[in-house]
Amino acid sequence: MERYVDKRMKFNKPTNIFDKELLIFPTFHTNGSFLTLVKCPRGALVKSDGTGEGSCEISHIISGSADKYFSDIVPLIKCVLRRFATHFEPSSEFEEDDVDTTDYDLPKIDKYDKPYVILALMEKILSAEHQFYDISDLTDDIGKLKRNDLSRQLATYRLKLAELVRTTCYRNRTPISAYVLAQRQKIVELEQSKVNKRKKEFKEGEIITLD
Repeated sequence: MERYVDKRMKFNKPTNIFDKELLIFPTFHTNGSFLTLVKCPRGALVKSDGTGEGSCEISHIISGSADKYFSDIVPLIKCVLRRFATHFEPSSEFEEDDVDTTDYDLPKIDKYDKPYVILALMEKILSAEHQFYDISDLTDDIGKLKRNDLSRQLATYRLKLAELVRTTCYRNRTPISAYVLAQRQKIVELEQSKVNKRKKEFKEGEIITLD
């Protein structure tokens, strides 16, 4: 795990995440959607003399199998924090025992709606009118929404995401966007061939008259 993180850091050349006020880790794992927030990550660093700076808070917003998330994903997030500390803060260590951790369970949501709920939460968390300490209020708000209201709200995120993917694919001629466009073209051609086949069958069909 450490080698994987080090390799990605070398490839992406990131900046020091401990200079950030808030870190966001959105994850989609085993049909579940999760969001881990790290407030004041520098507060989890302890210097060689035992001193630290402030306090760090980690919040896990869960919609899915919590056991799989905490066994598969959370260790990877902690590994990222440790490796960043080693690389950017060599005089300090990341001490996860000094971190205050809170878990929030989202209400029961349809499987295909879970990613869009996470996107909605991220947008609200990053907006000017919300602060980090409003996490419980945000998750409660999701639970209080009526099903039809939630469906309408999530529909807007589907449209936004679809437009973003379409625009990105057409503007950025990367191997990934080229692959997505090629797959989409195959779907269009397949659907068109089905339509043409139905039209042909309709034209060639025998007309039977009843006396």
